[in-house]
Amino acid sequence: MDAYSFVWWFGTIPLYNATTLRLYFIGFLSLIIVGALVRMVSKRRLTDHYQIEITKRLASLFVVMGVVGLWYWFVAGQQVPFLSARFWLPVIGIVTLWWLWTIVRFARKDVPVARVQMHELKDETKYFEPKRKK
Repeated sequence: MDAYSFVWWFGTIPLYNATTLRLYFIGFLSLIIVGALVRMVSKRRLTDHYQIEITKRLASLFVVMGVVGLWYWFVAGQQVPFLSARFWLPVIGIVTLWWLWTIVRFARKDVPVARVQMHELKDETKYFEPKRKK
């Protein structure tokens, strides 16, 4: 069977060897660890609100896709018929790329607009601040 056949992608129980399953486990577990590290570093090192938001979204991407991948690793190891089908790997990859694209779009389009609005709001409100009584 080859990758161009329908049966290869949607076969009932794909048989994986131990090395493939081990690589899946290491790869998906490393995604979870990287996501946790990104989250911890962003909380401690970053002070800009928008950078924290971007890294929080990246950390969520890594952790969620790592958990989904570990779920796939488990059902592939247990040879669950539908849940361990090979088509789930491209689905996970496509969802990851889409999620990453939304994060990049947020960083390139939404953050600069929000920064400009924040600076304009600060400029406007500094003249309208109530005077402090001494």
